[in-house]
Amino acid sequence: MSASQHFFLVIEGLDGTGKSEVSRHLARMLRTTIGERVLLTFEPHDPSAAGLFIRQALTQRIKTSSRALALAYALNRVDHNERAIQPFLDAEGARVVICDRYYLSSLVYQSSASQSMEAVLALNAAARRPDLTLFLAASPQTCYERIRARAGDRELFDSSLAAMRTRYDEAIAFLRARGEAIIEVSAEGDLPTVLNRTIDTLRAHGPAWLDMQRILMAEFHPDLDMEADVRIDYPGMIAALTADLLPIADKGALKSAMNELKKRVTAEIERMSAAQLGALLLLELESAGYQRGERLPWTDAIAYALEFPLPAVGLTQRGVLLLMREPGRYGAITRKLQQLANENANLGLLADFAVVLDPAPLQSPPAFQYRRDFSPRLFPNTRIVGRADLLTYLWSTVSAQFIATLDQPLHAAAHALVMAL
Repeated sequence: MSASQHFFLVIEGLDGTGKSEVSRHLARMLRTTIGERVLLTFEPHDPSAAGLFIRQALTQRIKTSSRALALAYALNRVDHNERAIQPFLDAEGARVVICDRYYLSSLVYQSSASQSMEAVLALNAAARRPDLTLFLAASPQTCYERIRARAGDRELFDSSLAAMRTRYDEAIAFLRARGEAIIEVSAEGDLPTVLNRTIDTLRAHGPAWLDMQRILMAEFHPDLDMEADVRIDYPGMIAALTADLLPIADKGALKSAMNELKKRVTAEIERMSAAQLGALLLLELESAGYQRGERLPWTDAIAYALEFPLPAVGLTQRGVLLLMREPGRYGAITRKLQQLANENANLGLLADFAVVLDPAPLQSPPAFQYRRDFSPRLFPNTRIVGRADLLTYLWSTVSAQFIATLDQPLHAAAHALVMAL
């Protein structure tokens, strides 16, 4: 481990071993000790180059060769490194990147009799080497049971798990012979047990500064943040954001106060959890006339039915609100939409739109690829909402209420500052 205190951790394993859950909980636990200097990411990386092509191949929308898919993954990985992983690790402070899958998976799934592991690895020569790879190991029976539990969440590579395990063993040996640190962790048992095994492995093989404590079974609450029906005390939030900014006597003091208010609103949006962002989005939607319906049984996103009444024409548009657990995982939504389409060919007549919350940090690249990949028959109108959109909403509301407290002669100057900030 270098003195820079940067740690690049990869979580690998067969489909159904719980890679995504383990990765998500590890990231959440680390954030309690080192704050936001933890990046949870994944591959294929949907927001990066070639992500759309890969997802279309994985969901069997298009047919392609192992060579083409290997090239797509390599391009996706280089872009993922250059725009997400490397800039994050290069920033100041002790930092951790946790990546759900990496080039070990490419060696397993894209190598073939005509395309060796050496050839696949050569395509990925520009990819940063992980500091440590953890391979979650579970029996094919365990994996199949978990896959069946998340009905509809199947991709091209979910079959022949016993054969895939043999391929993983070969790929792990291949990379270990080249000096890579790869540790196997048993993924049998419940999630807290697997997490504690993972934590024990990181404490033994990770950097000394990585402070992780084993979890207590009685205190473990899986996905507590996203499962809770979070409510926001909106008046209380606005009062806290505007506290100590009054009184204001002139335009100079007004400008300083408005700058401070914008900083507070931005910090508030940046610190919000995915669940809190979802609660704020629901407030915005309700203020615009949307009505939230029942919770939908989805696994990769918190989902609600939405309605938008059109009383003037006697119609009601129906759609869905998706609160994503993790930034950028549009592939999970694509797979679910495909399942819904297969189950009900007439669903397109009942669902007119989708609103998707992506909880990525404010400085993340804007999401765009999957707007055109959502099935048009299901959701012809798809709106992806991020922190920047909610910042605009909150800033508009907070600034308007703040201006209402000012003396009338300052209103025009304050409105001009709202537009400028």
